[in-house]
Amino acid sequence: MVFSPSVLRAYLAAAAVIAALLGARPRYQVDWSGDVVLMAGMSDLLVIVLLVLLYTLIAKLVRAGSLAKRLNRLLHWGLALGIIMFAGLAQALFLKTGETLNLDILVFFLRRSHELAEIAAGAMDHELLWVLLICVSLPLLANMRFSHGVLAGMHGLMFAVPIGLIPAGYVLFPDTSNDGKLDIVLPEHSQKILYRGQYEALTDYQLGWNLVSPMRWQRGILTGLSLGSSLGIAQYQAIAKNEAAQLLYVRPHAALPPEKPINILFLLLESMRHDALGAYGDGAGAPSNTPFLDELVRGGWQVERAYTTIPHTSKALVGIYCGTFPRFETNILEALPDNLPLTCLPHLLASVGYSTAHFQTAPASFEARDQFLRNVGFGSQFTQESITEKTWAQLGYLGVDDRAMIAPALDWMKQQAVAGKPFFASLLTIATHHPYVSPGHIVPVHDAAQAKLGYLKAVKYTDAMLRELFAEMRKQGLLDNTLVVITGDHGEAFAEHGQIAHNGSSYEEGIRVPLILHGPMLGEPRMIVGLRQHTDIMPTVLDIADIKYSGVLPGKSLNTDFAGHTDLITACFYQDYCLNHLSADGKKVLFFYGKRALQMYDLNVDPKETNNLLSESRQEDAKERLHVAARIKKSFEAVYRPVSRAMANR
Repeated sequence: MVFSPSVLRAYLAAAAVIAALLGARPRYQVDWSGDVVLMAGMSDLLVIVLLVLLYTLIAKLVRAGSLAKRLNRLLHWGLALGIIMFAGLAQALFLKTGETLNLDILVFFLRRSHELAEIAAGAMDHELLWVLLICVSLPLLANMRFSHGVLAGMHGLMFAVPIGLIPAGYVLFPDTSNDGKLDIVLPEHSQKILYRGQYEALTDYQLGWNLVSPMRWQRGILTGLSLGSSLGIAQYQAIAKNEAAQLLYVRPHAALPPEKPINILFLLLESMRHDALGAYGDGAGAPSNTPFLDELVRGGWQVERAYTTIPHTSKALVGIYCGTFPRFETNILEALPDNLPLTCLPHLLASVGYSTAHFQTAPASFEARDQFLRNVGFGSQFTQESITEKTWAQLGYLGVDDRAMIAPALDWMKQQAVAGKPFFASLLTIATHHPYVSPGHIVPVHDAAQAKLGYLKAVKYTDAMLRELFAEMRKQGLLDNTLVVITGDHGEAFAEHGQIAHNGSSYEEGIRVPLILHGPMLGEPRMIVGLRQHTDIMPTVLDIADIKYSGVLPGKSLNTDFAGHTDLITACFYQDYCLNHLSADGKKVLFFYGKRALQMYDLNVDPKETNNLLSESRQEDAKERLHVAARIKKSFEAVYRPVSRAMANR
């Protein structure tokens, strides 16, 4: 046996790695049937074959021993190893989140590697070790030569078996979702136009076909990065090209301070999906994990259907604090100095005499939260760096025990009360963030079921912590004139639809949040119906606090608007990754930019999103709703354009 590096064998190893990794995906996600493995795998292998042909062609054209020949060999050797590394990262992301690795996510991970290192270390388990073993061993084995006949045969079999699993995947994991048929129904007039040879709209029709196709061939590890992502963006652009932005936001300015100011308290619950609260459940099964929050619901206002904007904390906080959408991109540009052209709730409250403070037990350095809070307008902030007591337990890689901020928050609120100043305090919890560690429950997370168990225990702990906070506030008279707003920054998925965590969430478990209002000024308990979003919080608080303002906000006051929104959108944290449209009639459309087929659900009769209505020939209806979503998205994007900034400053 000798070690003999070869570009061709390196590409063979890359093909075997991709085949082995794709072949394992149906075990983890129902959406990955044998059809998907077959088409995605074959498309990836075709890319590798083309690279091999390119290498061979250049090698034939250049002179032996020349610099060009050496560079060609070095380039393709590095490219083959790069493919293997990318495939390993893609599989790791898929196993831990159910998402598809694209260039935007890869760049984000590389830029934030110092912050994400602990997350990656905490996620290492036998599944990721298996991926690492494949990505390391196959390239090494590919470049070994065995002289013995039996060993040489076994050596070749190591690569033939995983590559052979691609066509075998069709048999091993048959597609039973729709009897193996394509769920594509093009309008009859479009078929006739194409048949007559009128090709002016051929691009749109081709994009329309891909929009409703099962998305098999472009879901490979390599084709998903290149063709899949490009086609998905082109699909959205084809939908949005004729949609015009509308004026949704003009920077507000407070007029006069209220005659009788009230105190305002936000309780922002990390990763709190709506059905984690007993008050939002179906009333069946195990006892509620949130008895205290359920009590608050019974005595206050409960918003039936509320949604985040983008399911990532730093992005969602823009909707909560500023009343509009954040930027639709993965970078947290909102945390750069002087880079948030918005007038947020802390700004307005401070302008009419309020003291403002944000409290959290996560570090200020993570995603530049300290600068973000300054941009939003908070006068004071308490973060992990502010904790002087060393007795509080570390909860996961981001925060410490949430009870560590109770005493500082109480002290601050009491100081404002003694000084006769109304206050706005906001507390952001951390226990329910991955890896779902709460005092007395520190267990490594290795699968979705185990993760959800830890999550629910953290939910129960958070509920108890809030009970403790309220008891102290009541004892000190701090609740007598305080409006309390409770919501989740976003939800959390546990593989209900093949997604895990929240950054790439499209389904209800990832984007629908609880929203509760409590306080003596609210009067009788109410159920707030209609379609609502985080953007409604700012106008609601200003309305209830009787703070008059000029300007335009896209949200609707829960205090005076009883119908809610006609249409809403949410988008994934990752750029050009997903766009969801929700409408007042209960319909919901999920667009995945080419990573999955278009989906549509009726939440009135199918709240768990199990029956994709597009199998019932509803594609045209779904596309019309996507046009509305594109128009709304363009309107929120316009808030951050220079021309809109000038308009907003008028």
